[in-house]
Amino acid sequence: MEQSYGSARQALEQVEEIRSQVARLRRGVEWIQARCTSATSRYGYRAGGSGGDSSGLLNQLCDRRSELEEQERQLKEQEARITAWIDLLPRPRWRMVLRYRYLDGMELSEVAQELTRATGREFSVYQIYRLHREALQAAERLWPLH
Repeated sequence: MEQSYGSARQALEQVEEIRSQVARLRRGVEWIQARCTSATSRYGYRAGGSGGDSSGLLNQLCDRRSELEEQERQLKEQEARITAWIDLLPRPRWRMVLRYRYLDGMELSEVAQELTRATGREFSVYQIYRLHREALQAAERLWPLH
């Protein structure tokens, strides 16, 4: 039997992809900032300056920061759409499972622990897997995002 929640799952997983890109860009910005700081302390900063490597690094830093800001904006927009979509689900546990899994980036075993903590009822990974599958199927019925 073919599962019918592909487009819903893809939309949910897109949050993870954008979050991964944001993390990669942040690491890149931090690395360039460290190189700029090192170059500035080594050679000093002169307005109108010496150009060279430090000028190129500063330009690269500005470009990466702009790219990072754009990715962060896209992430916030996608998270807002996904949150509104998840809020349409009729069962609170479905909403919790999808939020923990896709918005908080938890593995299903972590979702089981968090749902157990939040509800006071013990949940196995198998139960979370089932709830996850049901939630995705219900979310697919609400597709597309509005």
